Amino acid sequence: MKRWDESAPCFPAQKNSNTFGKHDEWQYRYDRLVEELRNAEDEEREKIEKRVKRLRENEPSPPVFLHKVSCRLDYRTGSIQRGENSFLLWMHTSTLEKCATMDVPLNPSYWHLKQLGGSRD
Repeated sequence: MKRWDESAPCFPAQKNSNTFGKHDEWQYRYDRLVEELRNAEDEEREKIEKRVKRLRENEPSPPVFLHKVSCRLDYRTGSIQRGENSFLLWMHTSTLEKCATMDVPLNPSYWHLKQLGGSRD
């Protein structure tokens, strides 16, 4: 019996890194398991049917953003500052409590660093 292997070169999560990557990965696993079920002998068929059933029950749902509040940050509510330790950038943000602030470490990509290159600290 062939086993599913994440390191296979045609693993979809390595090719597609979109928002629905979990579903793509699930669909890939499901299709491989159904194909394995078609080719299975009688001794293996019951085990594979259980795996297919369990996988079918655990199908991921797409993300839902209906009740999420998006926030906008500008110069009045926060700033981006260069870090002196392991994080390159920190976001210094005000909170809803008076005189309370919050520092969030950021891990920027090369593109973000290039965009911030001309900005002042």
